Amino acid sequence: MKRLLIIPTTCLFLASTAMAANDNPHYMSLSYINSDMEYAGSDLSGSGVGLSGALALNSGLSLLAGFETVDFDSDLTAREYSFGAGYRMEVLSGVTLGARYKYLKTKLSGEGKSNASGNQFAGELQVEIPDWMISFGKKRLVEAYAGQTQYSNDDINEAGVGMRIYLTESFSLGASYAQEGDDRSDFQIFIREDR
Repeated sequence: MKRLLIIPTTCLFLASTAMAANDNPHYMSLSYINSDMEYAGSDLSGSGVGLSGALALNSGLSLLAGFETVDFDSDLTAREYSFGAGYRMEVLSGVTLGARYKYLKTKLSGEGKSNASGNQFAGELQVEIPDWMISFGKKRLVEAYAGQTQYSNDDINEAGVGMRIYLTESFSLGASYAQEGDDRSDFQIFIREDR
């Protein structure tokens, strides 16, 4: 698995040497995750970190990669690796639609040890909040997604919403909430640097 991560990770760090349009930037994001999960009849809470990024190939298409780890109660740790591709297109001024595919590899270690892999398909909506509504920051974005992850033994519907505020032309702070089926919810606070 480590070898599989070398290529997308290298691509992400080389992102600053490639050129792409401003509406589809390269980026790296670091997040703090607070998660609640129902597992084996127990309600668990945990926290962890995530790292994600994108390498823009052109004004619409990007390669995506990510990793997150969350330590739950009762010595259970969840790790998720992902890589895939996404496409974004501005349909109106300040309104962007997108679609993405990710291959996910999830590992649960501890007492309830298990591994699973799946395919995630999702649609995205991004809306820029105009200055006349909120004037804080250089730019403000509200983002939402809905999708499904197909595992070999189950399909999980998920949805999320978040907001990012750019403090400079490229650096932003944000928060998001996501619900995965009935079993898990994640709240994230993150920083992001665009190139």
